[in-house]
Amino acid sequence: MLVTLQKTSVQIFKALGYHFFTPTCVLCRLPSRHAIDLCIECIQSLPSFTSSCWQCALPLTDSESTSRCGQCLQHPPSFDRTVALYAYHDPINTLINQLKFHHRLSNAVIFGKLLAEKISQAYANDTFPEMIIPIPLHKKRLRQRGFNQAVEIGKITAKQLHIQLARFNSQRVRNTEPQSLLPQKKRQQNIKAAFSVTNINAKHVAVLDDVVTTTATVNEFCRTLRKAGVEKIDVWCIARTIPGKN
Repeated sequence: MLVTLQKTSVQIFKALGYHFFTPTCVLCRLPSRHAIDLCIECIQSLPSFTSSCWQCALPLTDSESTSRCGQCLQHPPSFDRTVALYAYHDPINTLINQLKFHHRLSNAVIFGKLLAEKISQAYANDTFPEMIIPIPLHKKRLRQRGFNQAVEIGKITAKQLHIQLARFNSQRVRNTEPQSLLPQKKRQQNIKAAFSVTNINAKHVAVLDDVVTTTATVNEFCRTLRKAGVEKIDVWCIARTIPGKN
């Protein structure tokens, strides 16, 4: 009798939990039939890519018939491949800003799970990297913000994909100016020699960041990884800025 009552109580609790804690879409505020706080309809409306450069994830023009854009062909970056979840447009930029500047950590869960889905599709015929390395924040900015958004996203993605998350193998040794406040020409100099890495015992890694804009930051970080012996580097990001579209 007691066992039956316990089972019944658990069933009632689960039913009530589903009723009161069903995911709610952060965009339209309606109940979500998806396992995250974004409904399927809103997910389908997000600014995804159709045809983009394999290496830097910028959209390819009609004249670029290869899988890489002209810029990457002429000046190859320090990374081999980029998988970008979305273009940096509304509402993605709003969700990212909520995460970074308003401590909306639930958005990191949304991004982490959506990125894991994207990666699973993108690597259907390829081998996953051995580890995920989030772009590090300088310790001063980390104290100010309280968390590294790339790490928070990476925790979810790594768990979903069963890939090691390297949280303590890299540092930002220079407290650089925020890249978003600088013109493009000064970003590369601003980020130069800003990183250090130790004990990266992997030949193939994925570097994870929330937004890739001019690639100056990820390029410098990837150069540091190359010096440490990493042979293949993929870049994973939530959003890719499209020049002239923001």
